[in-house]
Amino acid sequence: RMKQRVKNISYLTKVVLPLNDFEANVAKEVIALPSNAEVIHLDIEVLEAGVAGTTLDVGLDSEAEFFGNDLDVATKNYYKSARGTTTRDISKITTRLNQLSNQGQISVRVHYFMPSEYMFEF
Repeated sequence: RMKQRVKNISYLTKVVLPLNDFEANVAKEVIALPSNAEVIHLDIEVLEAGVAGTTLDVGLDSEAEFFGNDLDVATKNYYKSARGTTTRDISKITTRLNQLSNQGQISVRVHYFMPSEYMFEF
């Protein structure tokens, strides 16, 4: 027989942000994650292009570029992070623009599982 733990409660959090809400080089907290959340997917979609030369860093409050750095948001694009993580404490997804942009809009989506588990036996 084989036993395995399976997480069963997942959440998808999405936030749409106009780029003119950002300050240059200042971290903006956009999504809160509970402690022990298992992040399996994070993506950024550029819905409307920002000013030429505008880039975005996406991270955690503890590491500013954890999910992506210098993502070009001056053109419509789609970015998917190759990194997942398990939060130890309540954490926040942060974003940071390299410069002011009076135009543009992005969508940030995070898919994560809560720490609850079931034991299955096969």
